[in-house]
Amino acid sequence: MSSEFTAQLAQNGFNSADIDALINIAKPQHFPARHILMNQGELADSIYFVLEGLCHACYLTEQGKQFSKEFYWEQDWMIGFEGLIHNQTSPYIVETLTAVNQSFKSDHPVLLPVKLFTELLALLSKIAGMTETF
Repeated sequence: MSSEFTAQLAQNGFNSADIDALINIAKPQHFPARHILMNQGELADSIYFVLEGLCHACYLTEQGKQFSKEFYWEQDWMIGFEGLIHNQTSPYIVETLTAVNQSFKSDHPVLLPVKLFTELLALLSKIAGMTETF
């Protein structure tokens, strides 16, 4: 597993056992450029950590226009809080702009132990600047 991934977890207070648990469910993957990671209107069911590459989230209008939400760079986390926390569909699409190596992709993050899932969401909320507590 990527040393950047484990270092970020350790720097944010995860202990060795929690890091090992996350590594055990992580699926390193490679995606080509212009690959859709999450479609607008779908429930988010994955958490990603971008090891290499660039991703983009944007809102699509019925008129076919795109409005950028944000970009995800190397060492960024991508999570659809709407789906994972509130069981709401994503209001935006997420795609790769370049080839991307993900060092963490969990297809079923809610299957983590509750304490670990809560800690991971708290970390991601802090990184995203959210004020919601878990």
